[in-house]
Amino acid sequence: MDRGQVLDLGTLCRIKDWTRRVFETLDFIGYIRTFVLAPLLQLKNHQQPRGLRRVEFTFSDQDIDLLKSTVAEYSPQKIISAMNNTVTVYLSCRKALFPSTIKLHHRTEKRAMEYYHKVISKVATK
Repeated sequence: MDRGQVLDLGTLCRIKDWTRRVFETLDFIGYIRTFVLAPLLQLKNHQQPRGLRRVEFTFSDQDIDLLKSTVAEYSPQKIISAMNNTVTVYLSCRKALFPSTIKLHHRTEKRAMEYYHKVISKVATK
């Protein structure tokens, strides 16, 4: 993956052999875990956001289990499960962290999730 290129989940359903993008997808999930989920969990626990640095020593067992659920294996079903768990963990953290005064864009979120589920359903049937 080029530096300026972001993984587009839609590419997974447009290419004939989606397994050519498995490592890219695994890397993308790891990126989200390191730079989005771990810092959100750290903020939730009143810690400095520092990626995955020392989380085994500072996170509760429950938070470690949440992060572990986002680790995928080299299999379509495991990747889909990890991606679904990534979305769930993100939404859970967002709900815990953002006060009700923050205006969320529910319409945009709905469209993004519709696209996500459309792509996942195509990948799952290949």
